Amino acid sequence: MANHLMIALTLALVTVGVRADNCASTWSWQELAPITASNMYCSPGADMTCTADDCGCSTCCRVKPATCEALMSSTACGADRVYNSASASTRAAAATTSNYDSVCCVAKTTCSSHTCSAGMKKKDSISDFKCSMLGCNDNECCQADNARCYGLASMMSMGGCTSATGCSSCPSGKYYNPQSKNGVTSTSTDFEANCCTAVATCGDVTCAAWEMKKSSTTDATQCSMGTASCSCCEDNTAKCKGAKAHLSTTAAQQCAASEFEDPAKYAMAVSAAADWKSTCCTASTTCQSFKDHVPDQASGVDKMQKPEGVLFLVIGGLLALAK
Repeated sequence: MANHLMIALTLALVTVGVRADNCASTWSWQELAPITASNMYCSPGADMTCTADDCGCSTCCRVKPATCEALMSSTACGADRVYNSASASTRAAAATTSNYDSVCCVAKTTCSSHTCSAGMKKKDSISDFKCSMLGCNDNECCQADNARCYGLASMMSMGGCTSATGCSSCPSGKYYNPQSKNGVTSTSTDFEANCCTAVATCGDVTCAAWEMKKSSTTDATQCSMGTASCSCCEDNTAKCKGAKAHLSTTAAQQCAASEFEDPAKYAMAVSAAADWKSTCCTASTTCQSFKDHVPDQASGVDKMQKPEGVLFLVIGGLLALAK
């Protein structure tokens, strides 16, 4: 029984140690960095819920030493080989400068494996070309397809046509939208009908909750392209986002170093400079909080719990079993 308890306790210690490192649980090639004056806080608005694509507390992490990721910036792969950044296990693998190529690198891919973006087609005799990075890109493998809108649109309209003749463009009141038109089949004759979209107007725009429509615009005011190009709204000076400058807040009345101007509060009403800080700022998440954060992986609900607290509960349970 004593041996079984010792084994269980050892596993518990290992488990607690692993779960306490929130950097490693997101990126296996990273670990918690020592907390210093330069990395006391997570990025503004970080909530300690990290994914591989988004982690506001990444400032609290560092690359594990003696791994492929640590050597990547100072060590080169062999001929026709490239760092395997797509593999998390490779990035976290233990490596040295001597075995870096065999452990951390893979053969370059060729254009035969690449799929060109909409409006483009493979360059002639390019299939065996070895690309410069882990994955190939359109610049290396593809060319504009002049049977598609992208290949007919002038470069000024974000298209791929480079010829002095035969390039098309949209007339006034319309624009070329690469996201929706690049791959559409067309000829220069019917370019406008197939490839052009009417520009947005301020009537198509809904201002954010902390904004209001500019008095100089009407619903008929045209934008240069889609709604993203419109300039129909401005900050409402009676709300947090616009009030900071309007109220001429002093440095002391603005967010402290341990706080951030919270986008979630942009739409909150504020009328006095003395109230701006308390109304519009939020305390930043600290790296210490991130370090102490223990995700409940079974339920998917995050909890704040000291690793030593977890260990105390584990040890208590083991002692109870021993009775």
